[in-house]
Amino acid sequence: MQELKGSIYYSASDLVNFLECEHRTALDVQALKSSPPPEDENELAKMIRVRGRDVEQNFIRLAQRQGLRVVDLSNASGEIEEQTALALKAMEAGADLIYQATLSSGKMTGRADFLQKVKSTSRFGSYGYEVLDAKPAREPRAAFMIQLLFYSDLLSTLQGSEPHRIQFLLGDGSTRTYLTADYSRYFRFVRERFLDRAADRGAKSAPEPCDLCPECRFRKVCNLEWEKEDRLYQVAGILKSQVRKLEAAGIGTMAALASLDRGRTIPRLAPETLERLKGQACLQAAKRDTGKDRYELLPPDPEGRRGFFRLPPPDKGDIFFDIEGDPLEPGGLEYLLGAYFFEEEVPRFFPIWAHNREEEKRAFETFIDFVQARLARFPGLHIYHYAPYEETALKKLMSLHGTREAEVDNLLRNRKLIDLYRVVREGLRVSEDSYSIKNLEIFFGKKREGAVQTAGESLAGYERWRMSRDPVLLDQIADYNKKDCLSLEQLRGWLLSLRPESIPWFSAESGEEEEEGEARESGEAEFRLSRFREALLAGLPGNRSLWKPAHISKEMVACLLDFHRREEKPFWWSLFAKREMTREERIDDPECLGGLLSDPDAPPYREKRSLVYTYRYPEQEFKLSEGDSCLQAETLEPAGSLLEIDEEKRIVRLKCGPGREPLPPELSLVSAKRISYEPLREAIYRVAESLIAGDGKYRAMTDFLERALPRFKGRPPGEPVISPGAPLLEAAIEAAANLKESFLFIQGPPGAGKTFTGSHLVTGLLQRGFKVGISSNSHHAINNFLQAIEKRAWEVGFSFKGVKKSNRDDPDTWISGECIGDSFDSREILSLKPDLVAGTAWLFSRPEFDGTLDYLFIDEAGQVSLANLLAAGTSARNLILLGDQMQLGQPVMGIHPLQSGESSLEYLLQGDATISPERGIFLDTTWRMRKEICRFISEAIYDGRLRPEAGTANQRIIMEQGAHPAIREAVKEKAVSEYPEDDFEKRKSRSSDFGVVLR
Repeated sequence: MQELKGSIYYSASDLVNFLECEHRTALDVQALKSSPPPEDENELAKMIRVRGRDVEQNFIRLAQRQGLRVVDLSNASGEIEEQTALALKAMEAGADLIYQATLSSGKMTGRADFLQKVKSTSRFGSYGYEVLDAKPAREPRAAFMIQLLFYSDLLSTLQGSEPHRIQFLLGDGSTRTYLTADYSRYFRFVRERFLDRAADRGAKSAPEPCDLCPECRFRKVCNLEWEKEDRLYQVAGILKSQVRKLEAAGIGTMAALASLDRGRTIPRLAPETLERLKGQACLQAAKRDTGKDRYELLPPDPEGRRGFFRLPPPDKGDIFFDIEGDPLEPGGLEYLLGAYFFEEEVPRFFPIWAHNREEEKRAFETFIDFVQARLARFPGLHIYHYAPYEETALKKLMSLHGTREAEVDNLLRNRKLIDLYRVVREGLRVSEDSYSIKNLEIFFGKKREGAVQTAGESLAGYERWRMSRDPVLLDQIADYNKKDCLSLEQLRGWLLSLRPESIPWFSAESGEEEEEGEARESGEAEFRLSRFREALLAGLPGNRSLWKPAHISKEMVACLLDFHRREEKPFWWSLFAKREMTREERIDDPECLGGLLSDPDAPPYREKRSLVYTYRYPEQEFKLSEGDSCLQAETLEPAGSLLEIDEEKRIVRLKCGPGREPLPPELSLVSAKRISYEPLREAIYRVAESLIAGDGKYRAMTDFLERALPRFKGRPPGEPVISPGAPLLEAAIEAAANLKESFLFIQGPPGAGKTFTGSHLVTGLLQRGFKVGISSNSHHAINNFLQAIEKRAWEVGFSFKGVKKSNRDDPDTWISGECIGDSFDSREILSLKPDLVAGTAWLFSRPEFDGTLDYLFIDEAGQVSLANLLAAGTSARNLILLGDQMQLGQPVMGIHPLQSGESSLEYLLQGDATISPERGIFLDTTWRMRKEICRFISEAIYDGRLRPEAGTANQRIIMEQGAHPAIREAVKEKAVSEYPEDDFEKRKSRSSDFGVVLR
């Protein structure tokens, strides 16, 4: 926001800041008439700017190598109007890429990173421009979107037409493309709200903490205002929602909270939360009044699990561990793993560096191997860290690199990682406004010295090292990391000095661990996994440049063997985390139903052989529903099922089966819902066995993993699947019928007729006597496909016998068709000798289905994970995939090495927008809308060429009436769109429609 010659100009950053914090807008407006505070840019913001410039310069060099004409306006000077005129001149001259173009219209101005020339219609003729912005991030964020929409809005004024797309160039060199029309209405709404707020200079607002605070130039101003007015935001750990509840009850200052009457209650605030906040406010207020640092011990945890109960006895082998990570590196990079320990009572520091992904893997392995060797010498050692980052990073690294997984699992299982932050937060209270380890050092350490003092400075120093390679910078970062580790050791010593003698030492045996059988089962699984991986990777060349497709497929199967176990780990980690929570934390966690108390007026009663318990719960938000099976969050023991939830009276009833231990009078609930991946996992092991044996049993799946060309009987690979000019349906059926233990991909954007085409293929194959399977991620998608197949079979007068595996308790999964019936028992399906079988991957991965089908069709394959495709694919000799890789993929919970976490189509296409003619079938015509609208969609999405990557990522395209001549003509009259006679659905297009939805 700036004022030039009496005119105020607003930038994209002003809108982004407004969305984060409306008070920031008020302060910006006030600063126009006064001396604004210095920028005081933090180190992380500086690093982001530097990384952004790197991404920009790399893109410019790439464009120049491709022979594109690049105009650089980064040094343009003069008034805003003059700089805008330079950008307009470059556009009129037809530059391919314009760097740092100033755009302005009315009160808005900004510099776009890039304007990219595209085929379009604009005031310049047959071309126009779109905005591309460079971001050193892994994924686009909402703030980025507003920024690009801001530039696109200005650009549309200059070129006389709205850009069809906006694009992000991310730190890893990839791009993300979005349709402007998807978001333009929302942008205009935000812009008008912002302009109204900026124009209302007398409007009052108050500062509230938000994500913008660390990077805001006004952060000191807001802190001073909180101190001056004694706002509650000064209280360590307080949430905005809690502040609002307290203020609504007339408690608006820290002093008022500190002096709150004993026994006072606050609506919708748990008593223990209020007690914690009041205690914290008392300590901070006392320090403010006396200047003395204070702390107080909290009452011991009655469950004997938290606070000082978490401290194990000191051991000579103990390790104090701290990680330095770079969040801006694509995928994140843990660039320094620091370990501080003692050898013969002499302190040692072991820094392990990693400057790229491969080095990160070696650094992780080095650290885990160091821990394992030390464990052999000191079995009682523990690894101390502060806050969850280090534990989370180890979990991520073992999954991302697919290495040392058993060792990390054992560290977690044996509870060798000790988070001192939890000990502090649960065991004592301090007079600081933050519980960072640096704030706590006033109680046990001395003031730090050194060139690097904060995590932000460490990041900035590492960024400077990346550019200069000056080893002194790494020494400074290592020194900072060493001091963090030393601080951990000193904090542990201070906590030991405070620890009440009556509290027993922590040990793995003192917590509820895995049963012996479960631990043994886990060890057996790890041994089996290790044995198979070793066999798969044996003999592979060390030099990857010498690898053949068969080597790649073996490596991928080695990664996929443990896919489903990695998927389960976050579920178990989440459960164990909830077990460690306090009652207050469980009440605040929507995944739990916390703080249940047995209803004294409703004793347990019998319902048949079960026992029903009635509990009352405090006000909270939760996701559990009636019918859900639950666990006791405190112990992870079964708690029965939720028979009834009365949200008005805040009462729940739990139904426990016979033989269960009585439920306690107090408990919290967490969902026991868990998916069993056993059939899928075992199917992938069968594929691994086949690859090790080299028997070629699963040829279609190995072809897919190798991304080979489809093989057909009677013709060599490499020819177009559909000959030019051949009738699509007849040629597709013929190609499918002649697949030779291979796979075929049929691709099409929404509305292109994938289900229609697939139904013809399935019917044609059934007529030729082939056995066919139908699968997808959801029963809804399967049923939709089956209905189309039945319709096509009825049209050609063909009858067949089909069976679908459905869920007995869920009628929405039933098909109840003319030719296709439902079965609720997987074991009986094959005995029915059906021509067609349908179900999810869980059905087709069962061993009795192995190799029983001639064809397996996977609908919506863009949503099916590679692991599930591999498991289901064991059932068939040939595989046919229908889908679009731009669909949202199957949700993946874990982190997976290499490409093993990708969807089937992401893996197959490797970033290509469309399947090539010799590799599959691309359906390039959509049948769902009037031809005038289709023409506009083609222009908007494909930009005059066949480029579906620009459009199929967004399934909803919002077009304002009058936005394009074709749309104006299409909506002038009320009409029913006409479709080909063989299309089985008709859609209506009305003049009142302002949007077109692709489904």
